[in-house]
Amino acid sequence: MMLMAIMLLRHGIQFEQIIVPKNHSMAMIMPYIALAIASVSIILIYAKMNKALRLRLNITLRRVLVFQQQLLFHAIKMNPIFL
Repeated sequence: MMLMAIMLLRHGIQFEQIIVPKNHSMAMIMPYIALAIASVSIILIYAKMNKALRLRLNITLRRVLVFQQQLLFHAIKMNPIFL
């Protein structure tokens, strides 16, 4: 944000308490740009978190399925009545 302010100062835009009419459109668009950047950042963070959670869930599900198969195999092996 500070870098943007420095760039605007170099281009001749003066920051004042009351917005000068020629700077009004720039002053109105800057909060929207900041909001858009923040929104995209939140969406990207959520997507990465969701991907990591999905991968962990798949790993856990595979482990559970393998464990269930092993239990079934041992149950059949120990008690042939299941056949």
